[in-house]
Amino acid sequence: MVNKLFEIGYFIKSVKTKLSIQGNLFNREYTKSIIREELQKIVLYIIYNNNYNIYFMWGTNLRFAYNLDRYSEDLDFSTLKNDINLNIHKLNDYLKKEFNDLGFDVTTLVKEKWNVKKIEIKFSKILHLLEDIFVENEKIMIKVEIDINPPLSANDDNFIIDTLVWKAVVKHFDLPTTFAGKTAAFILRKYIKWRDFYDMYWYYDKIIPYQSKVNLDYLNNNIIQQNNLNNTNIPTFLSTAELSAYLIDYISSLESKQMIMVEEDLKRFVNWDEIVLKSFIANYKSSLIEKIRLYEKKLTIS
Repeated sequence: MVNKLFEIGYFIKSVKTKLSIQGNLFNREYTKSIIREELQKIVLYIIYNNNYNIYFMWGTNLRFAYNLDRYSEDLDFSTLKNDINLNIHKLNDYLKKEFNDLGFDVTTLVKEKWNVKKIEIKFSKILHLLEDIFVENEKIMIKVEIDINPPLSANDDNFIIDTLVWKAVVKHFDLPTTFAGKTAAFILRKYIKWRDFYDMYWYYDKIIPYQSKVNLDYLNNNIIQQNNLNNTNIPTFLSTAELSAYLIDYISSLESKQMIMVEEDLKRFVNWDEIVLKSFIANYKSSLIEKIRLYEKKLTIS
């Protein structure tokens, strides 16, 4: 059960203070990302305060555990092995009850595919209560997605997350495993998003200080699983050198039509001025290739 000292009134007061400090509130989607992040933290607290045996992963995990400097939309989780009996409806009911008890107006919807179980949590009224740039009936949504048939060989860790009034110990995939998952998505996704390029650039810029190599076993298991599902033939890799060479060729061959060429895809998640944004978009291929080559060079030296 969540801490009853925390309720919607305190949430509104605290987030308004954060928004006033953050600035740039003319960007509605960016403002919404700031608000969503505080709601995401409450979801994490509810899940891990009640000992659900799932592991946090991907973009929002990087944001909270490793200080990725962009916001993220979804809360992605995984089991460590096949768990078809995971009761998504029990988690859904609990999340809805806890938020309602705190005074939030929420509705939820469960969606299930063969290997992914999802909960969509929609919050009504909270946006307008926080900022009058939002209309009264405008909603904000958080998606909780759990992979119940994951690739094997993931490595886990934990970190402590600070919410507005409490802390929670979060079980998550470590950096090499998350790096492998993002790399798999990057090369397997039909259309590349700007945030994919940004995240890959961030990895190659930040993993060197962490002295972290990609989890090749997890990456290869992910590729094999997706090849079997989609009847594709993406190669697996015996070394980071093989992976780096493949990525450089792959990035060089990408054409604009394979990108979702919408600047809004980045504007929703980063607080950049137009000059920085235009520079990143103009140099996205060469910048990432340069970082990959530098990473491989550092590995060779070490």
